[in-house]
Amino acid sequence: MIAALVAGFAVITHGASAGHAALEGWAPPDRATLEALTVRLDYWLDANTAYPSGPPPRILFVSAQEAVTLRGRATARYGNGRLRGLYDPKLLTIYLVAPWDYSDLRDASVLLHEMVHHRQQPGRHWYCPAQQEEEAYRLQEAWLAGHGLESGFYWPAIMLASSCTPRDFHPD
Repeated sequence: MIAALVAGFAVITHGASAGHAALEGWAPPDRATLEALTVRLDYWLDANTAYPSGPPPRILFVSAQEAVTLRGRATARYGNGRLRGLYDPKLLTIYLVAPWDYSDLRDASVLLHEMVHHRQQPGRHWYCPAQQEEEAYRLQEAWLAGHGLESGFYWPAIMLASSCTPRDFHPD
């Protein structure tokens, strides 16, 4: 595993192996490209939410296999039935599942969704972590619509996943 941390952006990539065949030939975007996209998404969030911006999250690229392992401690994002992104509020870290393409608007929307979660954290009480999902999906859908794309989200499932059941309430 090769890891690099540059100006708040961390990139983890893996050499090709049997377990990471999908990553063969894939390289993460360079720091400047990722930073430019994050700045554009931050501007969009500034204009479309009341959440203040703050220090940037750490962004890591992980394999699908690693994302499944991380899912227990982070909030997962799915696209077309596959795990695409996660946010860990304790580590202030966004995990994007590789291969990920900054120029693909759907991949960029996953980053936007995770950035919403990063902004949702400070100073707001949530009855359960799932409660944050509906708003993040609605913002992601609005961003996609602004680029002429339909989200294809299945809203009944999102609404169920976003609700807090009595077992989800935590007295913190």
